[in-house]
Amino acid sequence: MRDSKRVFSDRSKGFDFDENREEILDAHMLGIITRKGFDTKLGRELMEKAVNTDSGTRVPSASVEAFETFVSTSIEKDIELELVLDPLFRKITMNAANMVIPTMPDAGYAEFNSAAGAGSGDAYNGNLATRGDAYGSPYGGVDLGSKTLTTKKLISRSYIANETEEDAIIPVLGLIRESMVRSHARSIEQSILLGNHSTGVWTANVYDGLCKMSDSDSKTKDLGSPASGPVTAAMLLELRQSMGKNGRRPSDVVYIVSLEAYYDLLDDTEFDDLNLVGDRATKLTGEIGSVYGSGVIVCDEFNPTHGAATDGNFFAVAVNTRNFVVPVLRGVTVEQDYEVA
Repeated sequence: MRDSKRVFSDRSKGFDFDENREEILDAHMLGIITRKGFDTKLGRELMEKAVNTDSGTRVPSASVEAFETFVSTSIEKDIELELVLDPLFRKITMNAANMVIPTMPDAGYAEFNSAAGAGSGDAYNGNLATRGDAYGSPYGGVDLGSKTLTTKKLISRSYIANETEEDAIIPVLGLIRESMVRSHARSIEQSILLGNHSTGVWTANVYDGLCKMSDSDSKTKDLGSPASGPVTAAMLLELRQSMGKNGRRPSDVVYIVSLEAYYDLLDDTEFDDLNLVGDRATKLTGEIGSVYGSGVIVCDEFNPTHGAATDGNFFAVAVNTRNFVVPVLRGVTVEQDYEVA
């Protein structure tokens, strides 16, 4: 008590949003549900703490907007913490719903000076294809392509009875927020894995997931029925071998397996769990081991309509994560609507 009278630094540091995170989230959600904004009991207590005249602390005049921005960012972070597959891929931040980016599948050959002109005349070849095939023939460059990145919106709903009092809503605010976060995360994971596929939840009107892409490009491989025999590390290695040069570097390949396949792998001596990998373990979210240098991740979104890995369904996917990007258009809004039922 004697020392605190001589220390004034903590009194001027301002309102700390992170220290009051849960209270801000609850007050914001309660204000939306009751349609009172920050005029609820919980909201008024929060604003009194933020604007404390005794300590000289002031929140800017746009404090409500600052709270809303903080809530939106916090919900995004909560969703990201639930994701397993999404962190595998590189992100591209979008400033619009659609964006076209150029793509180059590979580069041409650099030429040796001593061998210049062999088959291409006096001119050196170009890495990128030029207009017309005459230049650099027969060692033409690589044609550039393009991809249109498109973002999709997600909506999650929760219902509360109209006659519920404000004090009765406060204990379930955390559950409402958690269900909203979890439902968004599940949809993201499901769509990345089984988007537009017949065995997934979203069979149409979303983007193609990894399984749908492999079907469309005839990159699926029959590894036998899991019901008649366990999934082994050798099966996963077959998947990587069928990838050609995209599976050359084991560190670029990640195996995504079902829960049933993971339990089978635990009995396989060729499967290195985290106890055996040791300091070679990477920091991929959800990684539970490796097979011949490639990480293994468990995803519980396989075969949701069947409940288990059965014959004819996917139970493992090998993917070169460097070959994919995920467009992201940030922004989470929480809204309230009144429905008579």
